[in-house]
Amino acid sequence: MIKYSYLFYPLLIIISVFIFLSHYIIAGQAVYGDGIGYYSYLYSIVIDGDIDTTNEYKHIYTPFNNNSLNPEMSPVVQIVKASKEGKVENHFGMGVAILLTPFFISANALSILLNFIGVHVPAQGYSDIYQIFTGIGAVFYTILGIYILDRLLFHFLKDSYVGKLTITAIFFATNLLYYGSFDVINSHFASFFLSTLFFYILFIYKNDIKKTASLGFITGFILSVRPQDALVAVIWIIYALNNYKKNNKYYKKFGKELLVFLLFAFLGSLALVYNWTYTYGNPLNHPYLQATYQYMVNSNLRLLDSFFNTSTGLLSTTPILIIPLIYFIYLIFSKKASIQIILLSIFFTLQYIMITLQGGWQAAAYGGRMYISTLPFFAFLLAGFLKTLTLRYGKRISLIMVSVFILLNLFNMARFLLFNKQTEGVSLGTEQRTKERLKYLIDELRF
Repeated sequence: MIKYSYLFYPLLIIISVFIFLSHYIIAGQAVYGDGIGYYSYLYSIVIDGDIDTTNEYKHIYTPFNNNSLNPEMSPVVQIVKASKEGKVENHFGMGVAILLTPFFISANALSILLNFIGVHVPAQGYSDIYQIFTGIGAVFYTILGIYILDRLLFHFLKDSYVGKLTITAIFFATNLLYYGSFDVINSHFASFFLSTLFFYILFIYKNDIKKTASLGFITGFILSVRPQDALVAVIWIIYALNNYKKNNKYYKKFGKELLVFLLFAFLGSLALVYNWTYTYGNPLNHPYLQATYQYMVNSNLRLLDSFFNTSTGLLSTTPILIIPLIYFIYLIFSKKASIQIILLSIFFTLQYIMITLQGGWQAAAYGGRMYISTLPFFAFLLAGFLKTLTLRYGKRISLIMVSVFILLNLFNMARFLLFNKQTEGVSLGTEQRTKERLKYLIDELRF
């Protein structure tokens, strides 16, 4: 088991980077779609020294143009809206870029060094070096999140085998595989990493002012990645009140702790506040808020579609998560659910309400991507189920079960990429740019 644990993470990193680079070779780039919004801040902050991403949204993303010494620019802003003054209204958060900045800076330093020694490569922020370094950075945070989740499970289970099997299932049998190794330049890796880190600190560390400040800062920072994940603040409030309920002076103590939490949450959210104010003047004008309001007013709420939609449903695309939910019902009725599982279930419920109200599950994506921050909830439950299964029937049965669901997830991913992924316009299937890239690579191999 010691040898297995020693090799586990190097193998996980190798597999993840291999998937990322394989996809990169086929697609020719890692930045496209929503990823442009997150990536644009990297260029703007490091190269331009500001957060105005107007010129970044004029860059034409193609493998050839990305690696050109003088890349072409569109005369107008692409993909997103621009103000009357022509300034881009980049509605994506800066949190992803902040996390990936060290990797982008490393790529920039390498590009400058290569040019200095006479190897002429593009140093404008869009080339393969920049995108690959940044993509590997996203993979790094995903694996770091997996490691933190592993430590969290082991703290409660004291079972290394079940813990490793659980996180193997969470990574390879859910959409975390897709967003943690295949389509990485998005917010999902950051959402998973930060929520896992939040619950690790909440459940593991002793209650003191440092813990409160840390959780507050993470909550504020999560806002700049994906605002809905800041619902972890509700979990902290419930947790803190539960700790103080037996103390007659708990209201006073809780009040002091709440002030610290809110202060550091504000500090963590400064990037978001500045960004929204700079871009929209009034943060309430943000398109996410406007779209949520319009959806609630004009649409009939579809209560189960975020779970069972054929291409974007959480449970229909990653059916392994049905098992933890059934196990959760068993724990509730048998009154065996721990306080950790109760708190995680509340977070999952809050996410479900938010996702249903805003209709975010409808966006073109693989699986229930907006639930990715709730994977610690499923991990706790799956670990408990696998431990029971292993004790009763042995390791082989639990391993076979996880293997079947991994194969099913790989099949669903392949089906999504080949037939169900929304591409240019309203068509479904393999993207035209990918077909063209494959044709180009095949032609190159012939010569």
